Amino acid sequence: MHSITPGEPGEKKEYEFRLKTIADVGFIGFPNAGKSTLLAALTRSFPKIGSYPFTTLRPHVGQAKFVDESRVIMADLPGIIKGAA
Repeated sequence: MHSITPGEPGEKKEYEFRLKTIADVGFIGFPNAGKSTLLAALTRSFPKIGSYPFTTLRPHVGQAKFVDESRVIMADLPGIIKGAA
Protein backbone atom coordinates (compact mmCIF):
# COMPACT_ATOMS: atom_id res chain seq x y z
CA MET A 1 0.00 0.00 0.00
CA HIS A 2 1.25 3.47 -0.90
CA SER A 3 1.22 6.30 1.57
CA ILE A 4 -0.34 9.59 0.49
CA THR A 5 1.59 12.77 1.19
CA PRO A 6 -0.56 15.89 1.29
CA GLY A 7 0.51 18.64 -1.11
CA GLU A 8 1.11 22.30 -0.44
CA PRO A 9 -1.80 24.76 -0.52
CA GLY A 10 -2.44 25.93 -4.08
CA GLU A 11 -3.23 29.35 -5.51
CA LYS A 12 -6.79 30.47 -5.87
CA LYS A 13 -7.64 32.22 -9.13
CA GLU A 14 -10.84 33.34 -10.75
CA TYR A 15 -11.44 33.20 -14.49
CA GLU A 16 -14.19 34.56 -16.65
CA PHE A 17 -14.95 32.72 -19.87
CA ARG A 18 -17.08 34.04 -22.69
CA LEU A 19 -18.49 31.71 -25.26
CA LYS A 20 -18.32 33.18 -28.73
CA THR A 21 -20.19 31.59 -31.56
CA ILE A 22 -20.34 32.64 -35.17
CA ALA A 23 -23.79 31.22 -35.79
CA ASP A 24 -26.88 29.57 -34.38
CA VAL A 25 -26.85 27.00 -37.21
CA GLY A 26 -23.92 25.58 -39.15
CA PHE A 27 -24.17 23.73 -42.45
CA ILE A 28 -21.62 20.93 -42.81
CA GLY A 29 -21.41 18.17 -45.35
CA PHE A 30 -19.62 16.78 -48.33
CA PRO A 31 -18.36 18.98 -51.18
CA ASN A 32 -20.97 20.06 -53.73
CA ALA A 33 -23.83 19.13 -51.38
CA GLY A 34 -25.50 22.55 -51.75
CA LYS A 35 -24.53 24.16 -48.44
CA SER A 36 -23.62 27.53 -49.98
CA THR A 37 -26.68 27.44 -52.23
CA LEU A 38 -28.91 26.79 -49.21
CA LEU A 39 -27.29 29.64 -47.27
CA ALA A 40 -27.80 32.03 -50.21
CA ALA A 41 -31.43 30.94 -50.57
CA LEU A 42 -32.26 31.40 -46.87
CA THR A 43 -30.33 34.60 -46.19
CA ARG A 44 -29.09 37.73 -47.91
CA SER A 45 -25.50 36.49 -48.03
CA PHE A 46 -23.62 35.90 -51.25
CA PRO A 47 -21.19 33.03 -50.72
CA LYS A 48 -19.06 31.92 -53.65
CA ILE A 49 -20.89 29.07 -55.33
CA GLY A 50 -18.90 26.88 -57.69
CA SER A 51 -19.35 23.58 -59.45
CA TYR A 52 -16.11 22.17 -58.10
CA PRO A 53 -15.23 20.62 -54.72
CA PHE A 54 -14.05 22.71 -51.77
CA THR A 55 -15.35 26.08 -52.93
CA THR A 56 -15.87 27.22 -49.32
CA LEU A 57 -12.45 28.11 -47.91
CA ARG A 58 -13.67 30.00 -44.83
CA PRO A 59 -17.05 30.24 -43.09
CA HIS A 60 -19.71 32.38 -44.73
CA VAL A 61 -22.33 33.80 -42.41
CA GLY A 62 -25.85 34.93 -43.22
CA GLN A 63 -28.83 36.13 -41.23
CA ALA A 64 -32.39 34.96 -41.76
CA LYS A 65 -34.98 37.43 -40.47
CA PHE A 66 -38.54 36.26 -39.87
CA VAL A 67 -41.89 38.06 -39.90
CA ASP A 68 -41.95 38.21 -36.08
CA GLU A 69 -38.56 40.04 -36.18
CA SER A 70 -36.68 37.02 -34.79
CA ARG A 71 -33.36 36.21 -36.41
CA VAL A 72 -31.22 33.15 -36.94
CA ILE A 73 -27.55 33.38 -37.86
CA MET A 74 -26.45 30.62 -40.26
CA ALA A 75 -22.96 29.63 -41.40
CA ASP A 76 -21.71 27.63 -44.35
CA LEU A 77 -18.62 25.92 -42.93
CA PRO A 78 -15.64 24.60 -44.86
CA GLY A 79 -15.50 20.85 -45.26
CA ILE A 80 -14.37 18.89 -42.23
CA ILE A 81 -13.34 15.86 -44.23
CA LYS A 82 -9.88 14.81 -45.39
CA GLY A 83 -8.65 16.98 -48.24
CA ALA A 84 -11.09 19.79 -47.56
CA ALA A 85 -9.85 23.34 -47.42
